[in-house]
Amino acid sequence: DDRPGRQLADVVFRVVADDNVCPSCELWSNPATWGGVKPTAGQTVVIPAGKHVLLDENPPALDGLTVDGTLEFMRRDLNLTANWIMVHGTFRVGSEDRPHVHQAIITLAD
Repeated sequence: DDRPGRQLADVVFRVVADDNVCPSCELWSNPATWGGVKPTAGQTVVIPAGKHVLLDENPPALDGLTVDGTLEFMRRDLNLTANWIMVHGTFRVGSEDRPHVHQAIITLAD
């Protein structure tokens, strides 16, 4: 692919994937993960089954978050705020083999 920026995106993705052992992840910060527009404040977000999203930035405060697929925190300080979070899939903040040694603040606010 010869599109401008594509090679840089591939390099950045490989670095992220190597750090998080997540070659199939889609980055939260990438608008393409969300069909072209990132989630905005007050929105209800659904991560569908089969989708693996890597939280690589602090998203705006959400109304709600449903995880039917996988939401994984990148290994960095992160904040996630929502009025509610429902998990039917996987919500991962580190693992037994690779614990999350950074700050992960999850706030349920109404």
